[in-house]
Amino acid sequence: MYALARGEATRVDLNTLGAVMSTLEELTGEPVSPADLLQAVTVPGPDREARAWLDGDASHLGEFGLYDWGGADPYTLGEPVRVGADGRILIGGE
Repeated sequence: MYALARGEATRVDLNTLGAVMSTLEELTGEPVSPADLLQAVTVPGPDREARAWLDGDASHLGEFGLYDWGGADPYTLGEPVRVGADGRILIGGE
């Protein structure tokens, strides 16, 4: 029950569902059905950027050597880059 309440459960066991229904019926004195407890949620699909990554073919990456940064630490170079909701490239804190 705690995992369900915290949103950590990925599915509901039917025994748990039955126990919740029975407990609620005892507490309220009213009949409880699965429909009273379950709600359908639509999860959006991947956005355009995620779709491009998912559709990419990375199967040949093992054929290439590692990138040579020439002794530089790549984590200290430049600023972070991301794609905004409108598709624009945003650099740093933009």
